[in-house]
Amino acid sequence: MVKKNRNLLLVVAALMLMVAVLLLTNHQAYSSEIISDKLHTSTVRDISLNPKTSQIISVTAIPDVSPDDYFYEALRKIIENYKVDVTLPDGNFRGNQFATRGQFIQWLRDGLDRSLEVIASVDGEPILLVDNLEEITAAMVEDNLALGLSFEEELSQIKVRLGELESKAISNKRLTANSKFKIQN
Repeated sequence: MVKKNRNLLLVVAALMLMVAVLLLTNHQAYSSEIISDKLHTSTVRDISLNPKTSQIISVTAIPDVSPDDYFYEALRKIIENYKVDVTLPDGNFRGNQFATRGQFIQWLRDGLDRSLEVIASVDGEPILLVDNLEEITAAMVEDNLALGLSFEEELSQIKVRLGELESKAISNKRLTANSKFKIQN
């Protein structure tokens, strides 16, 4: 259960990171007056008409990306850890070029497809469905209650031991205080 949750969290985090990076890039494209609509249209058409012949599996295979680029580490993780290819059809990344809506939607689709692959079970059906949400929630609540009960039991045991130690300490003080006497001949 914990492994499924961890895998799901990793996939969701990767998608959120990818969406955040791409949204920031898209936001800059909308505020820029230099880029023409014709450039956007041709790039979208190129993406939809030219299927990729090979999947990029390492950031070092992208010719226009260097380790000095500010986005290098994020790009490396997306490509190598999550196997999502965010390069253009010609194999370049063009990190300083604005992303189009077409590019964004393609990368989002690839990321979602990859996330389904990661969370799919052996028989090909997704493990996490809306129908299973109640079961998952109930299991998590049960686990939390079990942890809470074990902590309560441990706390009560500590209180009992502390009480025993306090009573021993008090009886020892009384014993030493009462044991002082003088013997005379």
